[in-house]
Amino acid sequence: QLQFELDTGLTISLPDSKYAEEMERLDEMQHTDPDATVAVEYTDAHIAKVRYFQDSLMDRIAKTNAVIEVCPTSNYRIAAVRQHPVHRFVSRGLPIIVGADDPGIFDTNLEKEFEILKKEGLSVDELIEQSRRSSSARLSGRE
Repeated sequence: QLQFELDTGLTISLPDSKYAEEMERLDEMQHTDPDATVAVEYTDAHIAKVRYFQDSLMDRIAKTNAVIEVCPTSNYRIAAVRQHPVHRFVSRGLPIIVGADDPGIFDTNLEKEFEILKKEGLSVDELIEQSRRSSSARLSGRE
């Protein structure tokens, strides 16, 4: 963690009071029905701090040649997100490519993944073009 903080200028910390609270919550969750839905509530201040951290990381990604692979189905099923973070990536001009993570497990393919993003209000044609631009030389090893 210290090396990460030195390399990035970003600090990750969890105050002692929050650490104890999180450990207590984790202990309670171990005794919860695995099929139960667990509600987690965060304060506006906590959400603002997480957003700041995410924005800082996206700024750093923008300075690299990194391409972000987005896999809507797996994000929805694993993270239970209401809105896929692809909107934030696109609005910040980050290069993305659409993928179908674990198609055998999630019963998906690229066509279904693009359909999900279309329902999210994104232009499929623009996403396809952005995928082409993002994947060219960098991912093919021709760079």
